[in-house]
Amino acid sequence: MRLKNKVALITGAAEGVPSKLMGLGGATAWLFAREGAKIVVADVNETKGQATVEGLLADGRDAMFVKLDVMRKANWQAAIDATVSQYGRLDVLVHAAGSYILGFVESTPIEDWNRQMDIHGKGVFLGTKHAIPAMRKNNGGSVVVI
Repeated sequence: MRLKNKVALITGAAEGVPSKLMGLGGATAWLFAREGAKIVVADVNETKGQATVEGLLADGRDAMFVKLDVMRKANWQAAIDATVSQYGRLDVLVHAAGSYILGFVESTPIEDWNRQMDIHGKGVFLGTKHAIPAMRKNNGGSVVVI
């Protein structure tokens, strides 16, 4: 139980329903839960996020859902506040949220490119920026970028 009593906020964790194809965030949530962590499933997809939490709870794990759009500063602060309010701390932040564009670079609209940069770059920056103060209250933590 390497993560016993640790609190992990995992973005992009809505695809974490057993017996279905899992995303990186969902699979990470299950792995961390099996290692003893309390899990905060963070995602824009509320329905799938709640389903992931229900599965974790049914398996005897400690988990909660927070709606999080990683591109929004206010969403990050609310997610971290909810985590600390529920569990009293934040030890691990896993950036697993992501999306992709199907197609060719030369035909990709700049708006699609900007969205990718906002999710994968800005989202990581905002999350890390807002998580560090909460982690420092516990003498540190870990930030993982997938």
